[in-house]
Amino acid sequence: MRYHHSAERARHRRRNRDGDRTRNMGGYRVTAQWPDGTVTGPESTYDRAKARRWARVLAERGAVATVERHAGHSVWQVWKVYDGPALAARRAAERIAAEREKRFAQQLAAQTERNRRAARLARAMELHEVERLMTRPPVARHVVNGHGTRD
Repeated sequence: MRYHHSAERARHRRRNRDGDRTRNMGGYRVTAQWPDGTVTGPESTYDRAKARRWARVLAERGAVATVERHAGHSVWQVWKVYDGPALAARRAAERIAAEREKRFAQQLAAQTERNRRAARLARAMELHEVERLMTRPPVARHVVNGHGTRD
């Protein structure tokens, strides 16, 4: 083995490193802009799920939350935008649509029940009419030479 400068010390050899060793590349930051124009943040983290969670919480509270990913060399790229007011409007529209659907289903069920009751009543009246006809005494008929009836 060859030695460099001294007998005790081996020459430095460069080792191959797997993966990217660039520092500060995995960061995320969350910024919130509120409807009144105030801006909060940025909150920084290396945890992607935590950044998403922060952004969703801020959007639930009514802010427009922007999640940015660090692209290196002090450059941030917009990764996700959570629009709180649009989210609230969409949820309100879904709630109104669900209430309308529920009301329609109730009206349909009520109409179906009214139709069933009306059909049962009509059937009962028809049976009553048939029963009334069956309980009347027969009409006297005069048969002449086996042909027809004569009054």
